[in-house]
Amino acid sequence: EERAAKATAEEVARDALLKLDSERRVSRELYQTVVQQAAAAQTQKAELARAEAQNSATRIMYGRMGLLSRRLSRADAARVQAHRYAMALEKRIEELREKSRAQSDGSDGSGAREADADAAAGSEGGVK
Repeated sequence: EERAAKATAEEVARDALLKLDSERRVSRELYQTVVQQAAAAQTQKAELARAEAQNSATRIMYGRMGLLSRRLSRADAARVQAHRYAMALEKRIEELREKSRAQSDGSDGSGAREADADAAAGSEGGVK
């Protein structure tokens, strides 16, 4: 009976050791899984932070591009307006030249004397 009891006790002890060893292995595997998941979470967190920073930089870049675009549009509008003004001035100068030619061609010199008299009267008026 003692041998049987001793054999049973040894068998129970072996089973307990096997169970304990199995539980340790499972615990180790669970611990490794938790560590891997924590590392993956840190990586994802870092990637998210990078993506948010890139998104912010992209928004800033597009904002600056919009500002530059508006400035270029205003500069183009000013350039077009200046060109139109220059063309109108050139047209007015040409009209005045034609008028001057027409007066000098058709008035045998009296128009020039009238222009001189008008200029003299204008300068006198400016002095007063």
